[in-house]
Amino acid sequence: MAQNNVRFILTADDYGPIDFVNKGIIHHVREGNINSVHVFSNFDRSKLKDSLNALYDAVPGGKQLDLGIHLSLVSGSPLYQAPGKSIAETWGEFVKADNHGKYIFKGVKYFNVQYLKLSGTPGHPDYLAALDGEFDAQIKQLVDTTNEVNAGREAKLKVTCISNHQNILTISEDLFERHIAAVNRSGHDLAYRPPKVVPNWKGWLYYKLVVAAQMKKDSKALRQKMRQMFDAFQNNQYTGTKTIRMKSPSYIDIRFYSSLGSAANKNPKAKNIPGQVIKFTNFRKHAFNGYDKVANDPAGPVKVEMVFHLGDGPMPSQQSLEQTYPGVTRKYFDNREVEFKALERIKSRRKNKEVFDNLTSWSNCGIVTYS
Repeated sequence: MAQNNVRFILTADDYGPIDFVNKGIIHHVREGNINSVHVFSNFDRSKLKDSLNALYDAVPGGKQLDLGIHLSLVSGSPLYQAPGKSIAETWGEFVKADNHGKYIFKGVKYFNVQYLKLSGTPGHPDYLAALDGEFDAQIKQLVDTTNEVNAGREAKLKVTCISNHQNILTISEDLFERHIAAVNRSGHDLAYRPPKVVPNWKGWLYYKLVVAAQMKKDSKALRQKMRQMFDAFQNNQYTGTKTIRMKSPSYIDIRFYSSLGSAANKNPKAKNIPGQVIKFTNFRKHAFNGYDKVANDPAGPVKVEMVFHLGDGPMPSQQSLEQTYPGVTRKYFDNREVEFKALERIKSRRKNKEVFDNLTSWSNCGIVTYS
């Protein structure tokens, strides 16, 4: 594929509640290495505003940074509370009380989408209404807080897209369709993170092994359903009864995702950095030579998202994580320092200039159909 037929979105995930993550992302935004940041919004709004102000200050004048709502049902605390109900009554099996009596989402290990089948039955909350309320609240909180940060000055931050933590919304049709409905209800023109991934084998490995190991509460049949959905998305198909039309890049490239354990043990091994640089080289080659199998994007060049997980500074303790943003562990920071250092080296290499010269906004994505 000719180089002028590919555009890139370079995203850093998980911004907002954790200083270690924020510091790594802010550095690369300031350097122009990232043009998209996906933000958790289900935590204290004043702290969210402080983190967005810091991000605003990192964006060069005359530039605009795309923000994404990083929906989560497996970390942080619920924003939605049903009228006349407590958080515990609203969310039932999806939450637990922390050491201070505050209700938080259970981690991904305990997430069980099968609870949705019990929604509204005797003895169970209306989980589907809670999901709708939570998606609406997380979208609204980021959009409203971003508008406050921009107010009265140059609008350097713009909410243009939506994704979900741990890909939790791509494991069942109920979840996937409900987050699309939430965007429609919001009235905002948001693009979606693509459910179609490259390399195919890495995505398949995630659903076959990683999700199966993490989500211990789910059944064998459900894990099979996850893999069926993944296989369908890879072929622009959908396992549900609806045809899904969504504003989205054509692919998400996940080859930069890395194995657990290096930085989690305060050991960002220098020898791992060249390996990450090679992965980016492979990404670049694939983008300019391998996307010729993609149908023409109705909005112009093919759009490809690549996701980074960045961190810099003192590694947070597990105790501080639970106090700041519960539902994540130190292994959640696997390889972040390696990716942080690798991205600096990547940008410095002249041959990678063609990627950074061909960045685009989520706003420029076309409609992709899954049927």
